[in-house]
Amino acid sequence: MERRRLFTTEQSRLCAEIDWCTSVKLAQISAMKGSTGKPWSGSLDSSFGKQDPVEKWRGWVTAIDADSGKVAWKYEAPTPVAAALTATAGGLVFTGDRDNNLVALDARSGRKLWSHNTGQPVGGGIISYSAEGHERIVAATGISSPIWPKKGTSDRIAVYGLK
Repeated sequence: MERRRLFTTEQSRLCAEIDWCTSVKLAQISAMKGSTGKPWSGSLDSSFGKQDPVEKWRGWVTAIDADSGKVAWKYEAPTPVAAALTATAGGLVFTGDRDNNLVALDARSGRKLWSHNTGQPVGGGIISYSAEGHERIVAATGISSPIWPKKGTSDRIAVYGLK
């Protein structure tokens, strides 16, 4: 009997990465003044700098084999992946990107199995739960931040059912 080790989320570690750069010209130390409770970058003009054009943005989800420490697979998203990574018992990994997409990946291969445009940037938590025998996926969408050029217009909770 051949024994095969299955690639499961218990045997791997997942991480999301943002590939997006901003150039910031720092102010002189004597001119650096922040305000309590306000975003602050230390820049000369109090901005968050000059951001890369959208076509240079990328996001990544990387699965690392927990036993060997080697990269098992990588998924490249068109925009930064700022959402949670949620693995399910059924072998799926859910995440979202700043291009409004909620994405389901195969946990073994990283292959994109499904995506849905939520109408808002996905950048919050994603949870999986069972209700009346059906699996549900819930994603926080509409995420905005002063440093993200792509902003949501309203916060939403999107609920999906799996068959």
